[in-house]
Amino acid sequence: MRGPIRFVPRARSGHAELDALAADHRRSLVLRALALDLFTMIAAGTRTAAALARRCGTSELSVGSLCDYLVLAGLLSRSGGGYAVPVEAAHLLDRRSPAFVGRDAPPSHR
Repeated sequence: MRGPIRFVPRARSGHAELDALAADHRRSLVLRALALDLFTMIAAGTRTAAALARRCGTSELSVGSLCDYLVLAGLLSRSGGGYAVPVEAAHLLDRRSPAFVGRDAPPSHR
């Protein structure tokens, strides 16, 4: 194992309201990914935005944008034209893991 999950540090704006809004936005995107089971699908081998979009019943642009954000947040990696879930993140974000943290994620409204 490569160590603990490290999240990309976020610059503080100096304005508490903007910082709270940005944190809520990040939380919403991660919850959306959990509700769509993106981490589980990617860990199981569905790695491209096109394939994920077909499985989710949504647009490739939407899924690709969400996955690209999750790459920037350090929760996914990207290589060879597809996405991967780092081992450390899969432990917590893959629905098949006993340590899965998304059991209380709101259901997806596709």
